[in-house]
Amino acid sequence: MFKRNLGIFYVILGVFNIIYFAACLITFGFIINFSSFFAFIGFILIVIGILKIKIKGSIFKGRSSNILNLFRLLIIIFLISFAAIESMLIYNSFEKSNRKTDFVVILGAAVRGKTMTLALCQRMEKGLEYLNQYPDIKVVVSGGKGPGEDIPEAEAMKDFLLKHGINQSRIIVEDKSKNTMENLKNTKKELQKLYGQRDFKIALVTNNFHVFRAKMLAERFGFKVYGIPAPVHPGIVLNSYVREYFAVIKSFIFDR
Repeated sequence: MFKRNLGIFYVILGVFNIIYFAACLITFGFIINFSSFFAFIGFILIVIGILKIKIKGSIFKGRSSNILNLFRLLIIIFLISFAAIESMLIYNSFEKSNRKTDFVVILGAAVRGKTMTLALCQRMEKGLEYLNQYPDIKVVVSGGKGPGEDIPEAEAMKDFLLKHGINQSRIIVEDKSKNTMENLKNTKKELQKLYGQRDFKIALVTNNFHVFRAKMLAERFGFKVYGIPAPVHPGIVLNSYVREYFAVIKSFIFDR
């Protein structure tokens, strides 16, 4: 009975994942980054659930107990690491630091043609608040030109700031980076080129789920950093935080 109930739970969880994928597709009109992962996981969960309901005993019946124990160990390791990393993502997403720094750095996000996506607009609005609070501080807008973008993200970001009254002399443009690691690495090079070799204290603006990883990379490149979280659309909160788990692991190992 327990295994049958567990199978039903897997099926329900799988259906929930597929519904979430469909909701993202309907709401945003395209497959957002990583949302297809939920469709894949949903399908796998439904299959496992059906097998558990139809087959008496474990779906691993007849296989070596060592394989089953290894599978269980991997699941436990995944769950522990997932809980730990997600806790850090959530904790940093509520950072409230608005202290004065040497520079504010706004990280780029996707541009559709020449139009900023909602995620980037939210970052820019948060960065604008900080710039208006500290009118003597300069800003680095960081983001290159990617697929589907007619202009570099940094150019769209600069145009936004100019339209909202920020003087051009306060804006430093870094328009070559393709990812978060390059954002911070290239920003450090740009600031050193302009102001020499020294330690820089920055306020880092990005969406809330992204603050932890962005700060980790900024510190890796020698910045003293404070996060400024911008909101994210409620419909992609789950997608964003799950995707960021894998991004944190990738960045921790490879982004140097």
